[in-house]
Amino acid sequence: MIENSKRHCHDILRLLHTVVGAAKIPTRFEVATGHPGEQIVRHAEDWKADLIVVGHRGRTFLDRLLIGSVARHAITHAPCAVLVAR
Repeated sequence: MIENSKRHCHDILRLLHTVVGAAKIPTRFEVATGHPGEQIVRHAEDWKADLIVVGHRGRTFLDRLLIGSVARHAITHAPCAVLVAR
């Protein structure tokens, strides 16, 4: 099951790489397993990232006021700036 998920992610990332590559935007894509927030912070440290951009998926009014666990982990542990995009 994990291998199928990784394969699916790699397929999506290949498409994204094509799109942002055509726009000449320097990016790096990675597929990792584990807690998403921890993986994002670990990769940001390894890559010496300047900025982490994470999404916010609040569906209700109350959810929109709160920050999810992945964004919260990135904000509190990241070695760089974090932008939470809605």
